[in-house]
Amino acid sequence: MSNLLRTNRELKDLQPKSTFDDKDLNNEEKDTKITKKKREKSVNMKISKSSRDFLVAMVMLSYAKNQKDAVNTLVAKFKESLTPAEAQLFDQQLAILKNKPTGRMLG
Repeated sequence: MSNLLRTNRELKDLQPKSTFDDKDLNNEEKDTKITKKKREKSVNMKISKSSRDFLVAMVMLSYAKNQKDAVNTLVAKFKESLTPAEAQLFDQQLAILKNKPTGRMLG
């Protein structure tokens, strides 16, 4: 252990080979807006093993990047298969669920 504390390196070995300051950086002014990305809340869901295997197979065959993406793909395909009236009803139900308050209600 004492060999680690007593080293033959000198302080000059620890200096950087070159230095720079902020003038060396490319300081082009860009017109970028910083926006907060709205993060969706995640939930846990129990599914059957066969459904999970279906999602894993989609990922393994490169139909999706991951299982979450596979579920999103299946939802999109389902929405495409709806008639316009069914799609309108589905969107109304989604709007109700999105605006539904979560947590315990007082009163």
